[in-house]
Amino acid sequence: LEICGKFCPDKLVNEINCARSAIGLLYTILGKHSTALTYFEETRVSMEKCLPSNHPQLSILYTNIAFSYQQMNNHVEALKI
Repeated sequence: LEICGKFCPDKLVNEINCARSAIGLLYTILGKHSTALTYFEETRVSMEKCLPSNHPQLSILYTNIAFSYQQMNNHVEALKI
């Protein structure tokens, strides 16, 4: 959470985003990609409000979202990311 605190001015928002993303990654590891997507999308909406569009954390999140779509054989959605 220390690392996440440097991304957005609001510390609580950072911690929530970091936790959501971590939960999404855990669901990814478990192979529950649709559930992971829910967490990643919630994180994306929040992070896009407080980070510039070229921020590295957003690119990592977009990669996680695209990977989840790819694992669900939804390649069209993966390419949109």
